[in-house]
Amino acid sequence: MIYAETFETRFGVMTVAVDDDGAVVSLDFSESAPEGSTLDPLKTRQAKRQIQEFCDGERTVFELPLAPEGTEFQKLVWAEVAKIPYGQTRTYGQIAAAVGNKDAARAVGAASGANPIPLIVPCHRVIAADGGLGGFAYGTGVKSRLLAFESEQPSLF
Repeated sequence: MIYAETFETRFGVMTVAVDDDGAVVSLDFSESAPEGSTLDPLKTRQAKRQIQEFCDGERTVFELPLAPEGTEFQKLVWAEVAKIPYGQTRTYGQIAAAVGNKDAARAVGAASGANPIPLIVPCHRVIAADGGLGGFAYGTGVKSRLLAFESEQPSLF
């Protein structure tokens, strides 16, 4: 069973979905809950709290179980993207090299675009080699706002 909850953040409406174990399966920057999901604030409480803390500038690292669905390559890319520290960026090429295929920058971009849990797996921190934003599933405006937000926050460490 999948449980979802929609809530408001400084970046707009978000919907988080978790499985029976509380592992995050998706995060959407909209009111779009996964088909067949059930509203259950108790199941989504931990994920929602950490997302809100992040959006309020009170958290830089998520401590949530994750269960994204994707290909092996996508999961490899997402695991590498998840290592990018708060307030920092990496290029698509750097991620490609880190997963063992320096020529796979475009494939890394496609995997980033398919990331079902943006923000938690921070694909907004992956940019083009020329320093441009590259793409983002929810638009470059949101990506730009997220990067600016992270660069403006004082370190919590």
